[in-house]
Amino acid sequence: KFDYIISKRAIQNVLSKKLQLKSIDNLGFFLKKGGKMLLMESSINAQKNINKYRKIFNLHKITPPWHNLFLDDKILKKYRFKNVKLKKIENFSSNFYFITRIIYAAYAKLKNVKVNFTDPHNIIASSIDNKILSEDFSQIKLYVFIKK
Repeated sequence: KFDYIISKRAIQNVLSKKLQLKSIDNLGFFLKKGGKMLLMESSINAQKNINKYRKIFNLHKITPPWHNLFLDDKILKKYRFKNVKLKKIENFSSNFYFITRIIYAAYAKLKNVKVNFTDPHNIIASSIDNKILSEDFSQIKLYVFIKK
């Protein structure tokens, strides 16, 4: 049994919501009591928010790669896991995604320039306090589970 289990973008590669939930619960089995599981995964809920605002600026919809099924925060919050409990979902990159995927993308389209990830917009976006926006645009989130 482990004190911590850490995973990055693995659960989103399970292409069934039912199997995603089972995978999380199965991983939780291997935790010591009170142990934590940290999953860094993509969120379909945040991606929907991003696309809602991209549509306002006539930007194309962003879709997950064929090999990903982004996690549904609403399902995770309601689901009764046997081995673990969802403690929190950390939306640590909401401002970054809002600025880079909506504001900067709209700017690049308006100026007819290619999006460049070293552009100052991206650098500024990575340094802004994440508590500014109330809506969730954090496509990448930290899902924190604790062993029951």
